[in-house]
Amino acid sequence: MTVAQEQASDFATEEFFANWALRPINTIEAWTLGFTGKGVTVGIADGPMQFDHPEFEDRVSTPRPAPAFPLAGFDVPRHGTHVAGIAAAARNGSGMMGVAFDANIAHAQAVSAAGYPSNRNWADLMVASGASVVNGSFGPKLYPKRYIDDDEDLPNPNWVELPYQMIVADHVTQNIGRVRTLAEADIVMVFSAGNEFFDQPTGAGMPDGEAMFPLITPQNTANGDIYRFVSDGADNNDPDTWIPSTQEEVGDLDFSDLAGTLIAVTAVDVVFLPEEAVYAALTTSFGNRCGAAASWCLAAPGVDIYSTVPIDGYGLSDGSSMAAPLVAGTAALVRQAFPYMTARQVIEVVLTTASSQGFPEIFGHGLLNAGRAVRGPINLGSDPIFADVFAVDTAGHDSTWSNNISGVGAISKAGAGTLRLTGQNTYTGPTLVTGGELQVDGAIALSRLTVGADATVSGRGILGSTFLMGNIAPGNSIGTLLVNGDLTFASGSTFTAELGANGTSDLIAVNGDVRILPGATILVAADGIITPGQSYVVLGANGTISGRFDAVRDPYLFVDFTTTQGSSALSVTSERNATPMAAFALDANQAAVAQAIDSLPMASGPGANLLSATSATAAQTVFTAYSGEIYASQKSVHLAEAGRLSQSVARRMAKGRPTRGQAASQGISRQGHPLSFWAQPYGTWGEFSEPSIGSRVTYSGQGLAYGAELEGKSGLRVGMAIAVSDSHVNVAASTSSTDAQHLMIYGAADLGAFRLGGGLTRSWLQSDVTRSLPYGTVASASLDSSLTQAFTELSLPQTINSNLSWAPYLQTTYSWLRQKPFLETGSDAALAGSGETTTMGTLQIGARVHHSWTVHDRAWDFDASASLKRAWGDTSPTANLSFATGSMPFAVRAPDADETSLALDLGLGTRIGKTGLLDVGLSSEWARSRERHAIKASLKLVF
Repeated sequence: MTVAQEQASDFATEEFFANWALRPINTIEAWTLGFTGKGVTVGIADGPMQFDHPEFEDRVSTPRPAPAFPLAGFDVPRHGTHVAGIAAAARNGSGMMGVAFDANIAHAQAVSAAGYPSNRNWADLMVASGASVVNGSFGPKLYPKRYIDDDEDLPNPNWVELPYQMIVADHVTQNIGRVRTLAEADIVMVFSAGNEFFDQPTGAGMPDGEAMFPLITPQNTANGDIYRFVSDGADNNDPDTWIPSTQEEVGDLDFSDLAGTLIAVTAVDVVFLPEEAVYAALTTSFGNRCGAAASWCLAAPGVDIYSTVPIDGYGLSDGSSMAAPLVAGTAALVRQAFPYMTARQVIEVVLTTASSQGFPEIFGHGLLNAGRAVRGPINLGSDPIFADVFAVDTAGHDSTWSNNISGVGAISKAGAGTLRLTGQNTYTGPTLVTGGELQVDGAIALSRLTVGADATVSGRGILGSTFLMGNIAPGNSIGTLLVNGDLTFASGSTFTAELGANGTSDLIAVNGDVRILPGATILVAADGIITPGQSYVVLGANGTISGRFDAVRDPYLFVDFTTTQGSSALSVTSERNATPMAAFALDANQAAVAQAIDSLPMASGPGANLLSATSATAAQTVFTAYSGEIYASQKSVHLAEAGRLSQSVARRMAKGRPTRGQAASQGISRQGHPLSFWAQPYGTWGEFSEPSIGSRVTYSGQGLAYGAELEGKSGLRVGMAIAVSDSHVNVAASTSSTDAQHLMIYGAADLGAFRLGGGLTRSWLQSDVTRSLPYGTVASASLDSSLTQAFTELSLPQTINSNLSWAPYLQTTYSWLRQKPFLETGSDAALAGSGETTTMGTLQIGARVHHSWTVHDRAWDFDASASLKRAWGDTSPTANLSFATGSMPFAVRAPDADETSLALDLGLGTRIGKTGLLDVGLSSEWARSRERHAIKASLKLVF
């Protein structure tokens, strides 16, 4: 559907007012509906034109390359440039603007000028250019003329007013092929009616040139009342020299089939009548009238028309040559609005939507009205040159016909796409829909409607008596569709009824009887929450309802519908079916929450939301959103990340105190009992997943630890550290942000060949959890936890030389995570969690390598360790939850922490002076279903 992008005031600029003719033909209304000619090519069959005029920049598609203009030594022709600007000059803030200012332009030189020969194949060029509208502001003159010269200084002594139009037979035979070429290519042809009224008032009572070709029939030729053929003449201005064509030459010419393939345009002046607030057309002293061509003729302004002229300029001109491109531009707007319409249909729309002026013998259908033309058909079956049935194949396009359509004709719609009727239509012919959708938001109350098996009728308007073989879907969302007559549901037809909140629903209200034939079904859909046990009236009749629907179909996993039918009303009632919700669970966590939701009253938030699920995927999405597995997952992250501090401290303690040789080689002081202070920032990230349990979990965090150490003899080292950190956990549509504070004490000592170390960490965690739930709700909670972790490590340092050592080690940790109870807020699917304790231990066996060296008096250290880690205890932490509204308890689990993983730790340090050490490191851990990474840096100062 077209949506207006700009307001009328946006177009009321100096550029718009420069061409006064744009106002009376109602262009602004068309533009505000979004139709500007974009995507349409307008062909200008005329004399030479300036292709590079600023008003045509980047929009002239044919010819390529553009020929030279102007030619040196010849007059500069202006007619073609002037005509092109009226149809399609740009909206660029300067000069003036054309009707189809966004259209592409194709040009073919159909009229010769001195130095610029015409092209006999101009019609073929127009077809090849892709033009769907062609303007022909040219034509032969009517003779004899009152004056022999253009300055009217030399009267024609042989002038006589002829009671008919003189036609040169050669002109017709030479040009009819071009007209047929354009007609067969489905191109809208617009021709000027001529400017001969002053010279031949009677002959100019109808269009001349190509615009009158459909009037050429054997009968009209034989009668000789409106035109006569001449085959030759020594002097066009002297009828005594004319040689009439013979019956053999022209008697069989019949071009009546061209009626409806072209538009003739008569030039008028226009005045505004303030009392009636309308524009009225006035005849001009020069313009040909519509006359016998009234069926395909209309009027457009043709006096003092301001448009483009060479070179890069603007100027005024009069004539039907100026009126025709206003119509051609409008036809381009209609082709944009309805790209599926044929040229004949576009012509019918442009003609019949003209503002009637009366006097069809003068003004034809009336004054061009672009704003009404882009709203679609307005009168059907009003003229024999148009088809009785306005048959369209919308071919996947969506469009709106908003005029009030009248007449005795019919409408037929085929093809994909939606055709929307919004007018209060009174046409009386039938309406047939065989494809796509007909959306009636106005009325077709006087038209009998037939809907084919592959088609749909919908909307909030009024239908006539309807025979349904396809689908009927009242409303646009929830709404009522009226039937002014009887309604028949044929075998295979479907009634799609949409249900809303508080018992509202779609409704078909029938003014007559309803007949339901065997094989018809109802398809129920819901716009929101379905309430079990709710009844919805979906069909009512002033007459009687006979027959029954074979079935009530619906797409829902957990709801079925039954019908209750009386003599004049039918309702559907929803009920919970026997399908367990857990039948569609994808993993263990989904199954747990599905069982809990099944224990709730179905009118509750979680239960009601699941009732509207129409696919296993939709149900699984809701299960995941409601499961609260974030609470289990963040436990897993807390337990995994708790070891970051202990691992860092263990690495520090494993280095021990340098030997006397190492100290000497590196310039390090070995004073007794040195005191050192250190600080270490770090960042972490990781993910883990287990499809059989729950969703993929990702997390990240950062922290800062700082502490003090005291070193003694025999490798004794004791220390204390504090740290602050924050972490973020994401799973499904849930997030957790945790701030934590940590306190640690640790120590290590040499026991003969072994080094023994250990420590104790206490952490306090405050988490904010947010869960995004279906239907735009959010549940949130704040919860407090505490974590205690003890670790110990036994290693066997081995010195290879003064700069290289290694040590196998065995490390074990054990963690206790205690979480307090919590209650979510913000949603009717809020969860409550119980207080619980989770424990997990790890056993790690590996080896470390330490290498030190000096380069340019700077000491360096490199550390690397590799280990296998084995976890035990609550490796898949559980959160015991229930819905706050009162459900059975259920447990969700975090993806399992793999029992065995591989860890790698790398570090590079450098001495700063005699008392400092700067260290950076990277650690990673990989397992079957998880991986963890951390980067860190530390600064140590020894006193």
